Amino acid sequence: MPAEPPLSCFLGKSPMSTHISKNKIPSLFTYTGSIALSDATMSIVDAQGDEHPVRISNQGVLGIKGSDNNATALRAFMAANPGKPYEAQMNPQRVDKAIIDQEGAQTLVVRYRMIINANSLRPHTCNNMEIANMAMEFIQRYYALGGSQYLANRYISNILKGLWLHRNLEFRHEGQINVKAWAFGVEPFEFTYGGMSTFTDFAPIGGAEPLVDLMSRALDGNLKGADGVPTPGFFDIEARINVCQGMTVYPSQILNMDEQGKRLAYLATRQGERQAILHSQKVGNAIRRIDNWYVNPLLKEVEAGNEHFKDLRALMPKIVDGTLELEPLPVEPLGIERRLNQAYRLALGTDLFSLLRTLIHTTSVDLASIDDFTKVKDDMHYLAACFIRGGLFNSEKDAAEAPKDKNKPAGKKAK
Repeated sequence: MPAEPPLSCFLGKSPMSTHISKNKIPSLFTYTGSIALSDATMSIVDAQGDEHPVRISNQGVLGIKGSDNNATALRAFMAANPGKPYEAQMNPQRVDKAIIDQEGAQTLVVRYRMIINANSLRPHTCNNMEIANMAMEFIQRYYALGGSQYLANRYISNILKGLWLHRNLEFRHEGQINVKAWAFGVEPFEFTYGGMSTFTDFAPIGGAEPLVDLMSRALDGNLKGADGVPTPGFFDIEARINVCQGMTVYPSQILNMDEQGKRLAYLATRQGERQAILHSQKVGNAIRRIDNWYVNPLLKEVEAGNEHFKDLRALMPKIVDGTLELEPLPVEPLGIERRLNQAYRLALGTDLFSLLRTLIHTTSVDLASIDDFTKVKDDMHYLAACFIRGGLFNSEKDAAEAPKDKNKPAGKKAK
């Protein structure tokens, strides 16, 4: 296959150019996500091999209020009334729970379907042709260097290790992940993995190469059907975990508004039945947890005394000795660590929007000069993964700052 022309041919600049001026982000710039997921249903298989839905039950519980405000009130009462009994403030409430109530329950089955499309190859909408062309050139060059294989390995690793089970991964020691994959014109094949884990090092999993290859070709458009046209890749994924009657499992929780306007947290269910599910967004969030490219730049800034990360300075000894791990983040525009409420990428200046503002004059030029995938910069992996994720990448700020067309006649002011 002939070598692709360097992006500098399209830019009219040398790949080694030091020009670092920023381009504007279009006011209309969107990508359709390449990874489509169904909700993950939760079922139980009994000793006879029959399958039943994990049912949601609503229970009344009577707890004791235990907030800091209650503690303050109790301290004041005890100080003013030494030895006098204190009447605890009760907290009656109704909660949704998912308890395995089937007699003879043996196996928890959680299953969903994943469909992979090549939607990252081009923007879904864009009102700036220069940006659109450069985004397409960037992703095509990235994939040609081996980027689709690299990212597919990370996604498949998270799937096989069961990260998408979230808290249900507590039961991983007696379970396995089964995947059936196929495409139009591609014979179905299956793979079973028994190494579920919370540890993510993205090392290739032996025997999973066909899964990685199918996903890679579906992402970069090289998966062709019998008619030679690019076709999606399909993956039916299920976890099977040994359980017993009486155990509690953990479906998704979502917020709803009742008629009185009170916000209620309840467990997501199928329409018409109270079957426990993991919401597709929750599953996808775990599969996209591949962004560990932020870690090294973050540690350098912490060591350099960057005030944005002063809270991490005291944790550095634990990070260095491995006691505390900076885990991969879900790929998303701002690089937010929700547990610690930190926007790491935004503070580092390596968030999606910062990278898009250097797409034409820096990022694409740098990628064009690379002919060895091992030299691809970490931020380029992140940018490609954002295109796969999809989303609204518009900038109202850049649109507002754009120079106005002096030749355009001014409209009449409304009276």
